[in-house]
Amino acid sequence: MNFQELTQIWQQTDQAIESKSSLNRRLFKEASTSKIRSHLYEIKWTSYIQIIIGFFFFIFLLEFAMSHLAMLKFAIPAFVLIAITLFGVVLDSYQLFVYYSIQADDSIVQTQSRLEKLRQIETIDNLSLLVLIPLFVAPFAIVMAKAFLAVDLYSIFGMLINFTIGSAVVAIILTVLLIIYPNKKLKESIEFTRELKD
Repeated sequence: MNFQELTQIWQQTDQAIESKSSLNRRLFKEASTSKIRSHLYEIKWTSYIQIIIGFFFFIFLLEFAMSHLAMLKFAIPAFVLIAITLFGVVLDSYQLFVYYSIQADDSIVQTQSRLEKLRQIETIDNLSLLVLIPLFVAPFAIVMAKAFLAVDLYSIFGMLINFTIGSAVVAIILTVLLIIYPNKKLKESIEFTRELKD
């Protein structure tokens, strides 16, 4: 059942006999909420995966930073990555919180408000790439090279600068693409609630 069919049911419900209206509305709201949440399936599972990866990456980074406290040139990049990882985990956790707060008992206005909140989180996430990608690349390369290859990438500092500049260009292109092509299913869900509100 797609959003257009649900909208038609809603319109038919408004024309139904008053005694049946309450039950019909309840069933419609449950079907609508279920449909909206299924449309947000990608947001839900992406958040879960990113939180799990972020958790294990955080543990690895914390151990690395603690074992290199005496060498700040390695500890500082690890702490930068920890901050970026925590930002991502917090944002994804909040996204899941908003996702699970969409309930059949809510009014259409409340559901619409939560969907708009998800859209705002997605916008923040997309725009943050402009800063996070360039900030992430050099510290990530430094930490991984030291942790797994025992190589000090500071000896090729010029290459790290080129990585950072290149990643800034990639971040701009990626952010523009994400703004031009936002999450289609989230957009459809928001438009559906707007139609119901109207």
